[in-house]
Amino acid sequence: MDYLIQQLSSDVHAFKTGGNAKFLSDRIKDTVYKISEGCRMTHNQARKLEFILHEISSDQALKWVVYDDLKRKLRDSIYRAREEVASSFYAYWGKDPSQMNGINFKHDVYIGMITKGTTLYQWCKAIIVNGKASLYDEKTNISTVGEYFCFSKVPQEQLGLSPYYDLTDVSGKFLGTAKRECYKFCFPFDAECMLSAARGTYDNWNNMQRYASGKLKRNSLGRPQGMPLWTVGGQQQVYIPLGFGDDIKNKKRLAIELAKIAQPA
Repeated sequence: MDYLIQQLSSDVHAFKTGGNAKFLSDRIKDTVYKISEGCRMTHNQARKLEFILHEISSDQALKWVVYDDLKRKLRDSIYRAREEVASSFYAYWGKDPSQMNGINFKHDVYIGMITKGTTLYQWCKAIIVNGKASLYDEKTNISTVGEYFCFSKVPQEQLGLSPYYDLTDVSGKFLGTAKRECYKFCFPFDAECMLSAARGTYDNWNNMQRYASGKLKRNSLGRPQGMPLWTVGGQQQVYIPLGFGDDIKNKKRLAIELAKIAQPA
């Protein structure tokens, strides 16, 4: 794949600087096809290909060489590479791959590191503990701090989240609908993370449909029915796994550690 990408880059440059147009245009088309039908691509290869695609799209002559269908094939190759980054990250941490539904693969996806002392933000849900809203309960080790953060206080709708959620007490009893609050966290530890852009979606998991009694409404399969609210997405999100897979004990410990240092943003 490296060879094909390098050849495409060289041929695009040669075409733009007046090389043999017929020969180069035919080879560019052939290389684009081979790349689009080829094997998996690394993150760095996808970035190089994205730069080449920008060069092609911004050159009037090359637009007629690499027509829309071929450009679409290149974009699809880039998106697949980004999906592979996300899929591998979730698999490594033993996480639910359905979370990938919240990622917009039209934007870059890459692995990074949050260092101790970095400040991140999260729109948090609360639970009622002894009559007061809290991010955790010491007796039950319940914490509502999640694994998705952002670098600044941006509207939660741009992170693919409904601003509303079902408020409960520590026993899970439904108490009504509440609005999320934004908190900031000065991280007390280093953490590997995945950075991506949130996808526009219908949030149908934070608010459930209920009867007047508060009991959940369920579909024909017995699953709770959500109340979909469109969220526009578009903002960068930082996913930080707080524990491996089903390691609930470690996840709770880190979530509570973060909840204890949370500050209103």
